[in-house]
Amino acid sequence: MTDERDSEDSKLRLRSLLLGDLPGLLALPKWLHGSASSLQYLYVDDCPNLMALPERFQDFASLQKLEILIRCPKLSYLPNGVSSLTLFIRLKIGHCPRLIDKCKMVVGKDWPKIAHVNEIYLDGFKL
Repeated sequence: MTDERDSEDSKLRLRSLLLGDLPGLLALPKWLHGSASSLQYLYVDDCPNLMALPERFQDFASLQKLEILIRCPKLSYLPNGVSSLTLFIRLKIGHCPRLIDKCKMVVGKDWPKIAHVNEIYLDGFKL
């Protein structure tokens, strides 16, 4: 049996992660949560069956940049925890029409979750 500190030390400490060309990916891998406190950059590309980001996204407290580009059509909302990420400075979303509609300035349902982000790009256009 290991104590809590040992299991904390065994967690990954990723700072950047690029996920791409993964048609079988339905959700982000559970092991990624082990890097929740250290991950600063997450890039997701060509994951056509990705349905959602983790609901406990607020645990990714170090996240500064999130890019979701090219062929993630089933991703249709951002989790509520995005609004509590105080270090989050850049969001890029491209070719994900359902998600882009939700993130449009002022009128999008997810706009209040990302209004605090300094740089937001939707299909290449800076808001």
